[in-house]
Amino acid sequence: MTEHQPAAGTAVAVVIEQRIVAGREAGMVTVDLLLDVLPRGQDPFRTTVRAILPIARARWIRPGAQVLVAIGDDDPPTLGLAAVHALQE
Repeated sequence: MTEHQPAAGTAVAVVIEQRIVAGREAGMVTVDLLLDVLPRGQDPFRTTVRAILPIARARWIRPGAQVLVAIGDDDPPTLGLAAVHALQE
């Protein structure tokens, strides 16, 4: 993994698969990311997150890359990308 310690309410996730699901308008692309989420002090789990990203940022998100996800307080928790630039391979 990495030496980065995620803040409360966030977790490191490893990208398993990336799928582009929408076109490239204004330099942005919509992607579905299959992630293995590794929250501190909890069991890891696999989930899918849809995100709209700049094309340049989406290019480096490949299987094995690490991203930071925000975990909501609801039940079941919602997830969103917190920082796709903070943790790279």
